[in-house]
Amino acid sequence: EWTSIRRFCEDLFEPLRANAAAQGVSIEVDASESLLFYVDPSMLRRALLNLTLNALDAMPRGGRITVAAQQTTTGGCLKVADTGPGIPDELLPRLFEPFYTTKSSGTGLGLAIVQRICEAHGGDVAVDNVPDGGACFSLRLPFTEVKEMAA
Repeated sequence: EWTSIRRFCEDLFEPLRANAAAQGVSIEVDASESLLFYVDPSMLRRALLNLTLNALDAMPRGGRITVAAQQTTTGGCLKVADTGPGIPDELLPRLFEPFYTTKSSGTGLGLAIVQRICEAHGGDVAVDNVPDGGACFSLRLPFTEVKEMAA
């Protein structure tokens, strides 16, 4: 269904904000109210929760998670960035492999699920380390799945 990404994210993150704040982490949403993505809300919720919980795990002593959405020339992009330590370069090629994990209590399925959700929407996901520290996951959707709401 057509979904305002800003409202969707604000509703999704509201229950997480108190726990994140107790950990010294802020969660910010940078998206226009009028930007709409055509998504399966339950699938997108799962993908964003997986990425957000991973970011919280990476920042036990505080930081910032920023979720930004924008329309691009090819569709739409939803970025989830954190100010944690980033991802070691040697781990980047394996991040989306099912059952691959560096966590003692992880299943290794979270990022594989994020990738499958992006593919189910006709898009893809990529990860980069941020030069100032942290990681940024980009969920890219095709143009047919993004529009601006009429005024």
